[in-house]
Amino acid sequence: MREWRPYLRWALRLLLVGVAGVVGAALFTSSLLIVSSGAANEALVEKASSQTPPVAAPVSDTAEPLPRGNPGSKIPPHLKNRLYFSSYDGTHVYENRGTIGGTVARKPNALERRMFAQAQEEVVRYLTTRGQHHYSRVDCGDIRYRLLPTAGLEVEVMCSKSSSPEAERVVLLLPFQHSRVLRHTHVAAAQVLGVIVPLQGLVEALERLVTNFREVVQDSDLRVVLSIVYFDDQHTLEAAAALEAARGTEGLQTQFTVLTGEFSRSRGVNVGVEAMTSDVEIVFLCDVDVSVTRDFLVRCLASPAQGREVFFPVLFSQHNPILTYAARGLRARHSGAVKLKDNHGFWRLWGFGMVCLYRTDYLTINGFDSLLDGWGGEDLRFARRVSNMKYTITRSLDHGLRHHYHPKDCSRVGKGQRAPCLRAQAMCEASGQTFGLWYFKHKHNTSMWETLKDHQEIQEEETEGRNERQKEKEAIEDER
Repeated sequence: MREWRPYLRWALRLLLVGVAGVVGAALFTSSLLIVSSGAANEALVEKASSQTPPVAAPVSDTAEPLPRGNPGSKIPPHLKNRLYFSSYDGTHVYENRGTIGGTVARKPNALERRMFAQAQEEVVRYLTTRGQHHYSRVDCGDIRYRLLPTAGLEVEVMCSKSSSPEAERVVLLLPFQHSRVLRHTHVAAAQVLGVIVPLQGLVEALERLVTNFREVVQDSDLRVVLSIVYFDDQHTLEAAAALEAARGTEGLQTQFTVLTGEFSRSRGVNVGVEAMTSDVEIVFLCDVDVSVTRDFLVRCLASPAQGREVFFPVLFSQHNPILTYAARGLRARHSGAVKLKDNHGFWRLWGFGMVCLYRTDYLTINGFDSLLDGWGGEDLRFARRVSNMKYTITRSLDHGLRHHYHPKDCSRVGKGQRAPCLRAQAMCEASGQTFGLWYFKHKHNTSMWETLKDHQEIQEEETEGRNERQKEKEAIEDER
């Protein structure tokens, strides 16, 4: 609570809207709707010192045409720049951002609970100074909040009692402090990144990965060691030949290690880290089906902190392009690029398999669980070890790390790995919109995409007609 007070006393700019003396719940609701939460950062201070209700910005009555390419799924332009709130009802958080697995609500984490408690205590204390002693934290459990990029954290707290129609809405602003440098990491020109990829089969994917690294490294001054740990099978020689194609690329070294036995990503990564050349300090635990950019490799080098911090980038995972395009009446494109667009893929927030960290830290953490066969689950166990050993886990959506679609086979996964494999299999096929379009097309012989496009064309025709009538009206007025 104390850490809030230095900011709140002079700059939180409490906004209090007392809603009292109303007759019935309907009038109470109407009074609340008159008050805006203050979307503009600079306007927040002005509203704090003024009791005049804000006037909503005029909205054109001209219908906006739906954007081409993805009809029916975009936020209208006049609403697009609004910063929406997330909310908290006393038990659950409802986030205003994309979620996965149908997660509409979740329990708050420890830091969020602390933030909510501090806000409630500050509001109760403020109301008490205003002579309203009958409110407690329990009465102020309705909270919504958002981050204002140029101002700080805005928190709205609603206080009410079930025995009374009265309510109080207090809007807090926790402003940003002056910026200061927390940490500085220098990536030396001679620093080498070790990339470790456990593999069995999938020679075509390996060829694509090698091509990607050749193109990225030869167009930059980066130094990379690409290490393939291959589990012996009938394609071992083909895999070795695919990696051999990278030889001669300036800045790119290669290693090819062959293991026997059943495939185990855990064992492959452990062997790859131990066999890495001595000049490698930072390793990237990679997957054969990804593609990277130079900027990502730089972030991979700069993000870990030895003995303190491990970087788990969140990759963008491509949906099945055949479903994505076919459901929209288009022919699938085979350019090989992963489009970073809605309904073409998703951020794999639940995956921790891509890791950038110091090699010494990996050995200190004792690596992946080598008893696990196949793949699936080893990343979560490793992340738990990292957390238990008090390392800072850095997570961020990384646009330079993209996963190519491929069918998943969960019939050969190890014990305890089937559930995460099936979850990944379902998530990777298509978006909810694509599945919906596919359903109507194949179950009802109706192309919803065509219907949406027809609706868009009608809207565009109506808009053109209104524009023409407006021009004619202006021309007549000019003549007068």
